[in-house]
Amino acid sequence: MKTFPARPLLMMGGALFLCVILLSCARHIKEDRFIQANAEYHILIASNPSDFKDGIRNRLIENYRTTANIDMVNISSLREIREDRYDAILIMDSCIAWSHLNLSFKSFLDDLERKDHVVLFLTTGGSEWDYQYRGLDAITSASVIDHQDDMFNQLKARIDEILTGQ
Repeated sequence: MKTFPARPLLMMGGALFLCVILLSCARHIKEDRFIQANAEYHILIASNPSDFKDGIRNRLIENYRTTANIDMVNISSLREIREDRYDAILIMDSCIAWSHLNLSFKSFLDDLERKDHVVLFLTTGGSEWDYQYRGLDAITSASVIDHQDDMFNQLKARIDEILTGQ
């Protein structure tokens, strides 16, 4: 009878377990469109999910849904987006381990023709972290629920500036 060494089997089992855990943690936002007849503006919100960002995103959608058409997409869908279709674009992502960004997000920013209608919001490990990429300053925050009001107000102010041209 032939026996198999236990160590390689344990390693393979551990790797399989890790893959299952990582895949189960992967969440996506539900992509959606909010259409308003006679909307003045068209806004894109590209995001990855988290309880912190979900709360802010939902408040922004409620705020703008009477005056704007809003497209909500996963951040991984950015590579398929035509920026010229939107008056304002909000990108909500997480910045992990010293500015490692989602590749779709990064390539979208690299290909931008107009930076003046894009707002970046990054959740980070610290609340006082400054981030700039390709001339775009990001609003950053640690994912602290008590900061949601402040982050909502800052993002709304930036989007309002873009939409009104002031």
